[in-house]
Amino acid sequence: MTSGDIAVLANPTAGRGRHRGLLPGVLQRLGAAGHTVRLLEAGGAEEAEKACHRAVADGCAALVAVGGDGTVHLALQAAASRPVAFGVVPAGTGNDFAAGVGVPVRTPRIPATSLRRMRRTRSSTTNSSAARAAKAS
Repeated sequence: MTSGDIAVLANPTAGRGRHRGLLPGVLQRLGAAGHTVRLLEAGGAEEAEKACHRAVADGCAALVAVGGDGTVHLALQAAASRPVAFGVVPAGTGNDFAAGVGVPVRTPRIPATSLRRMRRTRSSTTNSSAARAAKAS
């Protein structure tokens, strides 16, 4: 994984499988926006968490969770306190996290504005971290 890649964690059983057809469109949309997209392979929660941590440690630019609150929780643990953009495509039954942060949950999608915001967030986070480190020294 390189620093410009987007890692995608998807749970095909989220939402009782109702959104199974959503993933190809998500991957296509991210790729069409000029990103190299890597689908993280995981056979269960433990593997998913490890795959997310590995992707972040390897320097992915963004981590996107496609699934419900459980999937989001696993991915968010890897992105927390790290200079990596985090995205959510709600595909679960409740989608409480997504609803709580203002992500539309009735029609899961990745609008182009979110992709632009992801780039700005990544550079803002990186610049803020560098500024704090410079002030501390």
